Amino acid sequence: MQEHVIAMSIASATSALDTRGYSIEVVDDFEQVLALFPQTGRQAQTPMMSIARLDLTTANAFWLFLRSADEVVGMLGCRSIELGEEPFDNYLRRTSRLQYERDEDPIEAIAAPVAKELCGQLIYIGELQFREEHRGSFEVLTAVADLAKGLSALRWPGFDWMYAFIPDEHFKLARCYGFSLHIPEAIRWKDPAPVGRKNSHWLMACRRDHYRHAVAAEMRGSIGRRRG
Repeated sequence: MQEHVIAMSIASATSALDTRGYSIEVVDDFEQVLALFPQTGRQAQTPMMSIARLDLTTANAFWLFLRSADEVVGMLGCRSIELGEEPFDNYLRRTSRLQYERDEDPIEAIAAPVAKELCGQLIYIGELQFREEHRGSFEVLTAVADLAKGLSALRWPGFDWMYAFIPDEHFKLARCYGFSLHIPEAIRWKDPAPVGRKNSHWLMACRRDHYRHAVAAEMRGSIGRRRG
């Protein structure tokens, strides 16, 4: 049963964190999210996951908070996006204009593979943050990413694609996230680009069948569990 394999992946990632002195708290109480995220060192939420800006519900968003002892030291957010028949590129242009309070479309171009491939029910994974003293572990990053994907896949089993963005300077960490599709220069922004968005960002994505295949391979031991 596929859900059983995903549950095994979640248990494995949880164990990997536990052996390194970490635990994960899953939070979909938005008042609690607002109270916890500043403890990670993040000054403000990203527009793509902002509780203040977006019409989020407990049915379509949750956050993972990484704890060391009793301290919150990291976070990652997950959100379900039902595109329906709307093309992904149209969604990106429409929401970017609203999120960044622009009078007109702030996007100059969207990479053709991004517009072509992503569709349907999406899972966006973002707002990654670790306290500086807890950065640098490939194993921890991989485990947190695996938990985000696994919990999202169980919560929204009908998803078509998962996706996230990563700066070019961090692309060496892409393997930790375990996505199967990597597209450079995913979005080119009109000058000035919104704060936090760069033309050099990659889009990382994974289709549902790609994700299930990769999880099964990991649980069979065909590929290294800790991808870093």
